[in-house]
Amino acid sequence: MVKMKKKGILLTLGIFFVLMLLLSLATLMYRTSIKSITRTAEIEKIDRMSDVYFSVERGMKEIFEQTSGIDVNFTEFETGVIITEDIPNNKSYEFNLSLMNFKAFVEENFPEVYIDPLYLLNLPLIIRPENITYTHTDGFGFQRVQVIPQELNFNSYEIEIYSFTDNVTGIQWGSNAQGDFRLKIVATDAFGNYFEKERYIDPEKAYVIDVKLLNDNDVKIKILPNANGMLEVENKAEQVVTSKISIGFNYTRDGTDLTLSDKLINVTYPKLKSSKIGTVKII
Repeated sequence: MVKMKKKGILLTLGIFFVLMLLLSLATLMYRTSIKSITRTAEIEKIDRMSDVYFSVERGMKEIFEQTSGIDVNFTEFETGVIITEDIPNNKSYEFNLSLMNFKAFVEENFPEVYIDPLYLLNLPLIIRPENITYTHTDGFGFQRVQVIPQELNFNSYEIEIYSFTDNVTGIQWGSNAQGDFRLKIVATDAFGNYFEKERYIDPEKAYVIDVKLLNDNDVKIKILPNANGMLEVENKAEQVVTSKISIGFNYTRDGTDLTLSDKLINVTYPKLKSSKIGTVKII
């Protein structure tokens, strides 16, 4: 009888431990399942964040391409960047209106998104990784544009000025300082006039070049001193002219991009402590 009682106790203990083990395994599997579901939900939200971000970026790129009046491209053989626009740019109102309408729509339907329009007041375009900024000094749509390099990591400018309504009468070059940086100016108009000048300059010296139009109007092209080759094009004429600026590198493009400002788009999920902040790639 004692042996049978001992066997019964041992059997009961064995069954108890097996049940406890099964219960522990079930609890572990349950917790693992909950963590997996939670992690999957978090991943889905992060994927959604990326999807939302890239959708906003794509929409803003389309607005830029369709309404800004600015054309950007790479030079032949991809050794530089070309930026073309009218000065002043009469598409600025359409661009700003389209942008604000897009911002209102996105932020109403996707409260996790914020588009900061302050970064587009001067509509800067940034060439990366060279870190050269093309911007509208007085605001997008006004008479002056600038190219602002952070260092002298390029080797030429080619600037074309085209007049729709007034005759071009010549190019007046102000300084004769020489160097190894190529600066080419071309001035043409709708009436068949054509002028071209090319020199090798010192990009750390000051230069003022006037594209002369009738009635003492002109377009001033300046290289600003001690500023890594900083360029300024200002239209002092009453009529619109087209400016085409080519920035040349001494190597074939490899990974160069042109984007809008940093911190333009902000997508945030506070519960996940996760956010994505960035810009819009144009080319």
